[in-house]
Amino acid sequence: MSKKKKTGKVTRRRIKKVKKKTNKLKKKIKETKKIKVKKIRKTIKFTRKVNKPKPSVPVIETGIKGLDALLGGGIPESTTFLLFGIPHCGKKPALMRMAHNSFKNKKPILFVLTDFGVDDWKNMMKRSNWSVDRHKKFVYFVDCYSKQFGIEPSGENISTLDVPYTLSSLSIEVTNTIKKIEFETGKKPIVILHSISTLLHSFGDLETFKFLQFFIGKLRTQKITFISSMQSGSHHEEVTSMIITLIDGIMEMRDNYKLRLRGYSSIKSRDWVDYTITKRGLSVEYKQE
Repeated sequence: MSKKKKTGKVTRRRIKKVKKKTNKLKKKIKETKKIKVKKIRKTIKFTRKVNKPKPSVPVIETGIKGLDALLGGGIPESTTFLLFGIPHCGKKPALMRMAHNSFKNKKPILFVLTDFGVDDWKNMMKRSNWSVDRHKKFVYFVDCYSKQFGIEPSGENISTLDVPYTLSSLSIEVTNTIKKIEFETGKKPIVILHSISTLLHSFGDLETFKFLQFFIGKLRTQKITFISSMQSGSHHEEVTSMIITLIDGIMEMRDNYKLRLRGYSSIKSRDWVDYTITKRGLSVEYKQE
């Protein structure tokens, strides 16, 4: 075999070896890059979580993502929040969703019902798969409605007011139930009243305003969060304005499925945003930029 042929074979072998080594190096480089990218991504995610701005005041998440984003994290604790809109605009589903999110997280809820009985309220929540019975240790009721129809609600943690009840007896019953909740759970409850409109119709504008002024003031001193609902277009503008002066944050809801927030300084947008009513309550179409 000539020297030229031998040299050619050796050169080709060397080239093959170099190519193999090069390919192996390329694979290693790719694998290393992938590992580094994964580590960088994990670091970024972790950093985002750590550096995520926390609200200066503790908040109660509503469980409605878009609404929590609009609120800047949730409803500030120890404040008053009002759902204000026409009938059937989604106030009840929103209240129920907020309540379910709280007692699911072992935060006690006290429902004060003026226009529904406990059994009706529980059934409405069940239809949206929000079972009260699963979390009954953290759910309490003051029922101002059932006894006028001779109904005794069944279940635990239920107080019923005799008919006719007074605003004074309602205030006393709520105060006693709050003490009971704090003793049994070691936590302050969220008080949800449905609704202010029923009180206005039953007791008149001035008497209801004076009651709310005292009632809300008392809850503030106890550092208890108060959430309520009220119908728009059903009361004199002057009365509505007076009641709004007692409230820290308002969610105003229109019949064209638009809502906006007012009040809290933490609110991210005060523009009208779209919302829909679903089986799981409210869906608010807002994403924080």
